[in-house]
Amino acid sequence: MTPLQRTPAQAVALTRLPEALRALWQQCRRGDPEGSISRSLIANFVGVAEAGGAVQLATVLDCLLQRLPCRAFLVTVDPAQPQIQATVCGASRGRGANCELLLEQIELRTSWPAFEKVAGLVRPLLANDLPTHLFWAAGGPESPRHFAVLRELADHVVVDSAAFGAPAADLLSVDQGARADHLTDLSWLRLKPWRRALAEAFERFTWNARLPTTVTLRHGHTPGAVAKARLLGRWLEQKVLATVSRDDRGDGPGLDSVELRHGEVLVTAQATAAGRIEVHVATAESCFLPFELPASNGSVGDLLAAAIDLA
Repeated sequence: MTPLQRTPAQAVALTRLPEALRALWQQCRRGDPEGSISRSLIANFVGVAEAGGAVQLATVLDCLLQRLPCRAFLVTVDPAQPQIQATVCGASRGRGANCELLLEQIELRTSWPAFEKVAGLVRPLLANDLPTHLFWAAGGPESPRHFAVLRELADHVVVDSAAFGAPAADLLSVDQGARADHLTDLSWLRLKPWRRALAEAFERFTWNARLPTTVTLRHGHTPGAVAKARLLGRWLEQKVLATVSRDDRGDGPGLDSVELRHGEVLVTAQATAAGRIEVHVATAESCFLPFELPASNGSVGDLLAAAIDLA
């Protein structure tokens, strides 16, 4: 695949952002006045990270570009940046005398006190008639208003509760006012192998709504582990009317094990050192052979791309 050609990042006054974006077309020609350039953008992307996560957010965008050419707004929240500062750059891929513009990137650095001004800068610069995806890669918002002002711009919102300092409270904050089909949590996508493992276990016995179901989730104490346990526990409460308890004395960064009892049925799913989930099912009549599934090992970029594909 032809590598992307990037233009140098240039500091731009906030009032000159539209002109800076138009200038990218000339810069991407790479000095060939006879060459032509076409625009191949298919989405707007708004990513928000705190200063320590800015490099990872840029890496995530690089991963996305292979499948999501976009106009990207990368917002970095930095307490040391009292005034909003902007830089603009682009990326294209050449094809003979022609090239395609695949990225128009606006990076905004701001502090939380100035954050509410960001929506006013982003809104008029969104590419018309393209879907807008918001990726909140920061921790929990300092104020629900910070999240809400950008959520209103987006057709689809992606969060990563593994990055939240207090997953329960922060998830409640971002859930307020969001439609169920409007919000995707990357922690939920990381749980797909666990949900599949439990679904396969349920194929080995008959579930009876009149029998009690109890579940114990053993997990680590990191925010990511807590977020996964809360999400899976809530899903089991809704799907099989389970009474769920959580044990945070686990050793791993995520779920260590799930123990489900349904009448005389015992299902145990255990994370292994080999990055797999081993499942055992025992009923009053049978003890089934264990089976294994691969656990999730996708990067944030891979998971974000999957979340956007599902939107």
